[in-house]
Amino acid sequence: MPVIEDFARLYMRRVADGPLLALGADELAAHVISIYHFAYDRGLNPVSVRVFNPTPDDHGYTAKGTVVEISTEDRPFLIDSVTGEIQDHNVTVDHVTHPVIGTIRDDDGGILEVTPARHADVRESVQHYQLGRVLSSPEREKLHEGIVSTLGDVRKVVEDFEPLKASILRMIDLVRAGSSRYSDTKIASAEAFLQWLLDLNFVFLGYREYEITEVDGAPSLGVVKGSGLGILRGKKRSAYRTPVPLADLPDELRKRYESGDCWSSPRRTARRRCTDE
Repeated sequence: MPVIEDFARLYMRRVADGPLLALGADELAAHVISIYHFAYDRGLNPVSVRVFNPTPDDHGYTAKGTVVEISTEDRPFLIDSVTGEIQDHNVTVDHVTHPVIGTIRDDDGGILEVTPARHADVRESVQHYQLGRVLSSPEREKLHEGIVSTLGDVRKVVEDFEPLKASILRMIDLVRAGSSRYSDTKIASAEAFLQWLLDLNFVFLGYREYEITEVDGAPSLGVVKGSGLGILRGKKRSAYRTPVPLADLPDELRKRYESGDCWSSPRRTARRRCTDE
């Protein structure tokens, strides 16, 4: 099939060395066909992940260790994020093959064409990791869950990149608004630091605002609804999704909020907000 042939040519350009080249011709062909069908079957899903121990009967080849394969839309941070997640499971990565290809899919997500990525409207990342040892079934399941979660975080961070930058611009405005309270030196230092962040010296991962409100007569800290961005998007995993009385916070954290380092809203004098990144 011409589409598989186009995929094979682009895929093999990335197989410059490593264990894949040690495979026989039939095994290598079986591997390429296997990962092509894996990418094809992703369809309209944003990501597909499989963690498996290849066998001749099921995949047409074998490997020294467990294999991880991923098909997803191309985004920044993918390889480093996945590698880090794998290493967090006490497993080494022996080799990675990760071509980026252009694709045209039909309305059902089937691949109609595979093209070089450079001028493609849609770019996809196809990733093949060979690990340093064979994982048990429970280990494979845990690793699969971890990689899916990590890729979800990467997607949120990339999608929210511009809003994350905008949050820093708002913080700069807040710093300038504090000129009557803080010295010129402190204002200049804080503004310079925030500008340094904007100059791509920092990877924006998440942002969330918190507010202090009165709950049952007690000052309490809670998440500002809708303020979460990146990996802090939403509030289901926040310890402050339900407001927590300041009296119940650790001393150091409570003092931070009670000290006035948070900014006071001119429109809501009963509230003070702080941000986390």
